[in-house]
Amino acid sequence: MSIRILIGDRDKDTRDIIKRILSSSCKCKITEIEEVRDFITAAINQDFDMAILDLDIQPQNTDKIISVIRSVHSNDKLPLVVLASALDKEKIISLLKLGIADIILKPIYQNSASDKLKGLLKVISDKKPDSQMEETSDEAEESQDSSGKTKFLLVEHDKQFRSQFTRLYGDKYDITIADNGQEGLNLFEKLRPGFVFVSEQIKIINERALAQKIRAIPGGTEVKIYFFSTVLKSTAMKSNLFNGVVEKSASMETFNKEFRKVVLGEETSLFQKVGKVLRSELASQIGSISAGEFKRAIGMEISLISQSSEVKIANEILASVELIDDKKEISVTVGLFGSSKDMLLIAEKVTGAPVPFSGQAIEAIGGVVAGISDRINHVLSQSGITLNPQSFKVNNRLENKLSYEWDIEVGLKGPQNELYKAAAYCSKFV
Repeated sequence: MSIRILIGDRDKDTRDIIKRILSSSCKCKITEIEEVRDFITAAINQDFDMAILDLDIQPQNTDKIISVIRSVHSNDKLPLVVLASALDKEKIISLLKLGIADIILKPIYQNSASDKLKGLLKVISDKKPDSQMEETSDEAEESQDSSGKTKFLLVEHDKQFRSQFTRLYGDKYDITIADNGQEGLNLFEKLRPGFVFVSEQIKIINERALAQKIRAIPGGTEVKIYFFSTVLKSTAMKSNLFNGVVEKSASMETFNKEFRKVVLGEETSLFQKVGKVLRSELASQIGSISAGEFKRAIGMEISLISQSSEVKIANEILASVELIDDKKEISVTVGLFGSSKDMLLIAEKVTGAPVPFSGQAIEAIGGVVAGISDRINHVLSQSGITLNPQSFKVNNRLENKLSYEWDIEVGLKGPQNELYKAAAYCSKFV
């Protein structure tokens, strides 16, 4: 059975939390919308089994929005869940009169949100006709060919690399080649592969624009898109458009090792294999929490800071986890990317004092770093865990004649055991 769910929320982190809860509870097909007008249009013109709307998108018009959706006969009983930062008694009563299925307060606590959504999903599943109970996921069918091979789409203009890539993986995977971004987009819409690999400097539609267009297609958010780059520290890493970056080495043997590690999840060293077992054991002890959970928790903590300052960061949060073989530690790096003015407003929020604006206000940006570090350490200290700052790095580049854009990296490090305990604690805030 596939339950069709519509999510309306501008914050990707919130959408990811909701999607993770939904995906772990049932087989579902999720449509994500960022703007109210698009949400209303989708709710009216398409059939959904449940809708989830963040009221903070347009807090002054929530009753009107819900009334418009309810005015369509097919939606008069559509289970509608609302997300909100705060609601007074009168507002709650007003929403209940409009037939709201449930209310989830932000910041979202995973356990309570999961309980509410799972209860609704069970009710929806019980009401589904038997014919729909036997449905198979269209996306699952489309991502494989008739032989059962997983579909790969490679968008690459280098003929030699295309040939080598096909020789390496062609026996196991169904590989389709596109020479440019437009051809890649056309082939994706036709074939719906489960994996898309985009090389740098592709023509007509560039790599970022292609990834954005794929993500905007229904079901595109579930596709795994990887960027192949000769420069590992690519700007593509500062975007959640890509699931990962694989370095295009001159040696295909080196590329193959990196590809298998990043894309296929294969471990390439004895320490990593031992570490994988260790992570599994630790996860079972502390509730199936992995390094990815810790990464997400740190990213969410920074996201909360940016939201509370009423400033929208220009680009997405970057968070990466890296094993340090010789020290048997995990390094966590988190980055923010935005205009200098936005960063200064966040600095003002986390330091509690006004910061004079200056195009070269390095000291104020340093205040952002210090504030983020203090905020993270404060959260971790609640569980009796202390992590020492590993590194602080601030880069800036001239975006145009009027503004700089800043890239801030905050590094933390500690023993694996302590980091996983921290992940278990931080996950309560995710």
